[in-house]
Amino acid sequence: MYSLKEIVCVYYLGLSSGYFEKEDVINWADNYIENNDVEEIPYKMFEISLSLSESTVDLASMLKEIFIGDFSGKPLMVILGFCYKDLKDNLKTYDEIFNIIYKLSLQSSYCNNNYELTKLNYLSQEYYLAKQQIYGNLKEIKDKTLSFLEEYEKYAKVNYLE
Repeated sequence: MYSLKEIVCVYYLGLSSGYFEKEDVINWADNYIENNDVEEIPYKMFEISLSLSESTVDLASMLKEIFIGDFSGKPLMVILGFCYKDLKDNLKTYDEIFNIIYKLSLQSSYCNNNYELTKLNYLSQEYYLAKQQIYGNLKEIKDKTLSFLEEYEKYAKVNYLE
C-alpha cells in the first residue's frame, strides 16, 4: 500500500510532465474523497477536487503542497512504468513519450532518483539528436529507451492510483 503523499506525487509528476491531464487529477481527487474518511483527508484535496477552473500550474502547486518534503523514488518509477506500458500497447507515440521524459528529467528538485533522472536526460538528448538527424540511429535509441523503461513495468502493474 502506498501513502497518500506518494500517490499525490505520482499525480504531480504526471501532471507536470504532461502524462496526466488536469481532469485526470480532479477525477482522482473526487474518487479519493468519496472513498475515504472525510476527517482524514487533507483540506488541499478538497481544493484540488474543485479546481476545474484553475490552471495546470496552480493545480500542480496544490499537489506539491501535499507531498512536499516527503518524497520517495517510487512515484517517478510509476510514471516510467506507465510510459513503458503505453509504448508497448501503442497508446502513445515515441514523440509523446520523449516529451514526457524530457519534462520528467527537469524534476530533479522533487526526485531523488539520480540514476533515472540522468538516464532520462541522456535518452531525451539522444532522441532529439537522432530525430534531427544530427547524430545517432533513431531505431537504436527507441530500442534502448524501451529496454530502459521495461525495468519499471512492475510499477505500472500495481493498482497504485486508487
